[in-house]
Amino acid sequence: VAAWEAGFEANMFRNRLHVEAVYYYKKTSDILAFQRVSGVPQPTLTNVAQMRNQGIELSASWNQQITRDFNITLSGNFTTFDNMVLKADELAPGEERPNRTISGFPIGYFYGYVVEGVYQSYADKLKSPAVVGYDYGPGDLKYKDINGDGRITSDDRTNIGNPTPDFAYGFSIMGNYKKLEFGLDFQGVYGNEIYRYWGSSELPFTQFNYAQ
Repeated sequence: VAAWEAGFEANMFRNRLHVEAVYYYKKTSDILAFQRVSGVPQPTLTNVAQMRNQGIELSASWNQQITRDFNITLSGNFTTFDNMVLKADELAPGEERPNRTISGFPIGYFYGYVVEGVYQSYADKLKSPAVVGYDYGPGDLKYKDINGDGRITSDDRTNIGNPTPDFAYGFSIMGNYKKLEFGLDFQGVYGNEIYRYWGSSELPFTQFNYAQ
């Protein structure tokens, strides 16, 4: 693991305001991953993969003495995430699960079909690229022909989402009155796509985007 970070912190307004800002970078090597070995029919687990994480961490707090017996502190934090796989063998993805990990993409990104709409009629089906592998008709999802060959096959799968959030945030209120202490904490994440797999049918295409 190679990691470093750079930032600053400051106290202002008679130490009532405390601010921190940090840029972080972490590169992890020798991650256990599947690798194809010459002469071996099945990929084997080997310490070969590399991954990089980087982002910005921001935090600030304000301490305010309301009265002699009553004190309150407001705090907030914000962290961004940029995850990327630097080295990993590209194994042929299966139809069973949408997660995929290859070089140049976030770890475990969703690999599936882009939905362009819903088939409105039989005529709409006939003028659209033919889906290979199962029967479909009006009311079913319409997928995008990514490679432009006029058919919808497993070759039309692409990056449709990232389970890693863009950023996380938090806010807290802490206070005390004489010997009584209280606190409220709020936190959340934003930007991570969610894929629902449970309840999906066994059809090869529909299970990648919605449950029937």
